[in-house]
Amino acid sequence: MSRVYPIQLPGPLVREREIDLANKFEWMHRSVCTGPGGDRYVLSDLAYNYYRYNDADRDREMLAGHVLTRYAPDGAPAAQAFLGWGRANAGALYPPVSLSILPDGRALFATKGNRAFVLDAGLGSAEEATAPGGASQWAFRTRLTPSGRALCLLGENVVALSPEPVGATLPALTAVTALSRGSRRFLYPLAYGRPTGASGEGEPRTELIEQLRAERPGPGGPRPEWLYDAVPVDDTTFVVLAVGWKKWAYKRGGDFVFLLVDAEGRLLGRLDLDRHRDAAARGVRYDVVVDQARRRIFHLSTFGLYVFDDQGTRTARLATDDPAFKPLARFQLREFDPAGHLVLVHEKQNVMLTVPVPEDLADLPGTVTDALALFRRERSRLKKEQRPENWYWTTDDAPLAFF
Repeated sequence: MSRVYPIQLPGPLVREREIDLANKFEWMHRSVCTGPGGDRYVLSDLAYNYYRYNDADRDREMLAGHVLTRYAPDGAPAAQAFLGWGRANAGALYPPVSLSILPDGRALFATKGNRAFVLDAGLGSAEEATAPGGASQWAFRTRLTPSGRALCLLGENVVALSPEPVGATLPALTAVTALSRGSRRFLYPLAYGRPTGASGEGEPRTELIEQLRAERPGPGGPRPEWLYDAVPVDDTTFVVLAVGWKKWAYKRGGDFVFLLVDAEGRLLGRLDLDRHRDAAARGVRYDVVVDQARRRIFHLSTFGLYVFDDQGTRTARLATDDPAFKPLARFQLREFDPAGHLVLVHEKQNVMLTVPVPEDLADLPGTVTDALALFRRERSRLKKEQRPENWYWTTDDAPLAFF
């Protein structure tokens, strides 16, 4: 069944940093992951300009970081952590952070620059992870395959895969494919140089741009500039999201393509999306989640909710120009959870909605409209009970750690 939960700011942080909830500030929810015990983790960006006065310093300060919250299966906040690694990048097109939950329940937090940090399941302790051989850099934008192998990005251009599952330590990575092997700008982050040790060893096996040109020769094809994400369908098939420059992000028709790639870097196909008609770039909506058991791929943009099979063929679309599904344009897709639910986050009201996906996709429209109706009722009830200012919900019920 559908559930509705508010996403909570830590009350102690609001008071200590004198955050005025009457002012609007950056509070963006980047990742949602459900752990093996049913606990749900939400990773959020927080960026707030504020003034703090004392006898010695009257300068303007900025609070910028990330909040990681663990919610119990019933939606109650159980633990929170403020993460100062990296910096919240307000309104960034490229997600500056990513989150995965490891099989043993630990949380893996990764930032640009191929840095990774591991937090215990209770969010009470953390340590920076290293690549095999002690290298300080590992990877970014990490996802786990069904068997627990790490599928990652290296910088903004390379997809890498670990030969074995993630265990007590982070495994070595093998570069699988690059958007462009000739790109010196994006092959690895300029500020950090090429990874050393076992992280990302070897040249990428293939070049995606080259395969795209061979598939559709001549002008008029997509010309993506960098990789946004890589999402596993299974242990050997991935959806690789390649997109164009930020200046096109809010314009219909910006370059993007969602590719199906195997573990050898071979292009298998693409999701049936038209870059003009379906325009994932409008509103910066590139999120893809996968029902690995039924091999279904889901994508949500301001134009609708799309479903594809594992060959990339479109099997369903709920268009937001239909009044029944118009509210979907205000949500962002964040997870397909182990219970078989799509997990959506309202971009303005900071509320999470789970939507069960039926076996028969013919029942999906009714399931989604029922979930949206529940969302409206529960949101109104929660707002009446808790009276959030500017839709900023707060809690004092969870212990807060600082890292």
